[in-house]
Amino acid sequence: MKKNKKIKNALCLLLSAVMCLSLFGGTVFAEEGAEGGTHIITGFAGLNDSEKQIRPSAGTKPSLEELLAQMPETLDVYLDGSTELTSIPVTWFCVGEDYETSDGYYFQFSPQWDENTYTLSEDLELLTDAPYIGVFLSSESDISLYSVTDIPNETAIFEFLVKEIGFNNAVASGILANIYYESTFDHLATGDNDTSHGICQWHAARWDALTGWCQEKGYDPNTLDGQLHYLQFELSNNDPEYLYNGKRISDYLRTLPNTADGAYEAGRYWCYYYEVPANRETVSVTRGNLARNTYWPEYVYSDVHFTDWFSSDVVYVHDNQLMTGYGDGSTFGPYDYLARAQFALILHRIENEPAVSTANPFPDVAENAWYRNAVVWVNETGIATGYSNGNFGPADSITREQMAVMMYHYAQLKGYDTSVTSDFSQYQDASSVSDFAIDAMEWAVGNGIITGKYNETMLDPQGRTTRAECATILTRFMEQFADV
Repeated sequence: MKKNKKIKNALCLLLSAVMCLSLFGGTVFAEEGAEGGTHIITGFAGLNDSEKQIRPSAGTKPSLEELLAQMPETLDVYLDGSTELTSIPVTWFCVGEDYETSDGYYFQFSPQWDENTYTLSEDLELLTDAPYIGVFLSSESDISLYSVTDIPNETAIFEFLVKEIGFNNAVASGILANIYYESTFDHLATGDNDTSHGICQWHAARWDALTGWCQEKGYDPNTLDGQLHYLQFELSNNDPEYLYNGKRISDYLRTLPNTADGAYEAGRYWCYYYEVPANRETVSVTRGNLARNTYWPEYVYSDVHFTDWFSSDVVYVHDNQLMTGYGDGSTFGPYDYLARAQFALILHRIENEPAVSTANPFPDVAENAWYRNAVVWVNETGIATGYSNGNFGPADSITREQMAVMMYHYAQLKGYDTSVTSDFSQYQDASSVSDFAIDAMEWAVGNGIITGKYNETMLDPQGRTTRAECATILTRFMEQFADV
């Protein structure tokens, strides 16, 4: 994607300019830049959760005018390198296709602004870096806690892609993004004037081939099971007359990492080489976005869902290998408490697991323990010490103030600026902070790494830290200081 960034940027900006002139009439909405030119958009604030998605009924598809009326009229951006947010007027356009004539079920609407006043930094790409609104057409109006769409076939398809075909979760997320667009996972769906059928909207000869293969193998072509098994066959077969070259697609997908970027590339690649729509250059980007930003947060772990407040932070720590899942990696345990040894291991992992040069001083840390080197390392570097009785307490749940202390000492070890602090006396339980943790907590609060709980009224310094809380605190720290 980066190879074509400047070309794509130019095309996107040209499209924005043309549409903005049409919609805004060339009106200037803000003062000119400091040197008489246009303002440079150097960053974006995200949309509110309520603005990120619109889910109208597919049976009563709203008009474009009705849809646009639901979208925000302004967008918060950073201008000219400033750290202060500015609201600018925007409208929204459907990326890569005509919303009103398309028979797809998902659309990305990206922002556009007056190009006489604002231009996008060369370091940013409009379609992937700017906030966008996903429009899901579906008969289901509620967001499920167990899938993106609450359509039973969605999870069945995901499980088949992972368990039967052997793709990782990221690749499966990319394929789900495409299948949703094509059929909303409906194995009885038809399109293109009844010329395309099934979850992948197989056309003409391909549907005939599917029907013949299913009959030969004992499957019903009009069932989800039959169509999934035929899809598996397509991806295992190289036919010189077959445009989509299934095995080549499958082989490439198997090389992709089980990360957010892997989900994006799977969504983009599947659209580009398997679905092959006429507008694939642009639409492949929107399906990659859908895979990375919606399906991947849902399917990275079975017990983390994209509607959870911590989902993006769990994705971050997973993708950067700061925290991993349990057992086979399918669960994260967001509500489990984190042990002191586990947090020592996380910091040791961030530092690329340096060797230790001192003996193990803790009688409760076994020499063959999986966390032995990490605990010895945090002790010899001064990041964490044991209790007054000489033990480390590796299995003890780490408290919020203990985590603050360890991160504070790690920041000092790395030479990060720790001068920014804040008084935390506004919290009702401020007096509960232990003396040894006061400096660290002032630093953590001052930098927004640890925030209040229970409507921002309590710090809960003695409270045990859940894995979800740890993921969030780590993400804040790494993005502000280390930026892995």
